[in-house]
Amino acid sequence: MHYSKNGTMNTYGYPTGQNDRLECIKLKNSGQNAFVVATFTYGTHTIGSTTISNYLSSIKDYSDNTYSFEYGHGKLLSVKRNGAVIATY
Repeated sequence: MHYSKNGTMNTYGYPTGQNDRLECIKLKNSGQNAFVVATFTYGTHTIGSTTISNYLSSIKDYSDNTYSFEYGHGKLLSVKRNGAVIATY
């Protein structure tokens, strides 16, 4: 797994700080090159007059599907796959 720590991409280990976040997941089989199976994108969400960063906004998978997340009042409202709603909360 790859994650960013203070804006720098790191390999291995795990996020340990408040602003650390998972950037992608790579699969590496023995004797083969690693390839990305999922990429994570983050954004901000506003609750009242407060803007909060590091909300997961989308995940793109190996099959080129994009899952996007909609939030309201700090809670997950819906999940879309390639623009079509697949779950609401």
